[in-house]
Amino acid sequence: DIFKLPELLARETNKICVFLIDEFPTIIEYENGKNLVEYMRTIYENQNHVIYCIAGSEKKTMEAVALGSTSPFYKQFITKEILALDRKSMEIFLRDNLKEIEITEDAMDMIYRYTRGLPYYINLIGIAIENRKEKLQNGLLNAQAVEDVILNFLKQEGSLYYSEEFEKLPNTEKHI
Repeated sequence: DIFKLPELLARETNKICVFLIDEFPTIIEYENGKNLVEYMRTIYENQNHVIYCIAGSEKKTMEAVALGSTSPFYKQFITKEILALDRKSMEIFLRDNLKEIEITEDAMDMIYRYTRGLPYYINLIGIAIENRKEKLQNGLLNAQAVEDVILNFLKQEGSLYYSEEFEKLPNTEKHI
């Protein structure tokens, strides 16, 4: 029913509905995942007001599940690879989204050095900066403040990520 709902809503409101699915290839990991993808395609063929937008972080699995010649969605999507931003684009993105914060050039340089222009990391650091803006002196983000934000972020998020990965290890590797 969840795959039919966008068409119903779009038809009722006389709009086009964009149906976004992130990490699309993980559907296959579920029981009957391949059947679900085939069922989605069948539903999609009868939809007139819905556009599917799927995403996945691994190109190989996206090709196997959604883009390859054996996939039910073969030749149904336009492929866009999201690449790293250049420094100027990163700066525009951050200044547009962190309007209340004055960001120095050395802070921008440091953010770019840490993120290497990858949108996912720029967004994470931007959120971390936004969450700590009250701690900035006079709303100014300099290199030292960026370093503090990143270290704090790594302590919180990195610790959580590390704990999850650590629990997946066999006991002998945990001991080491």
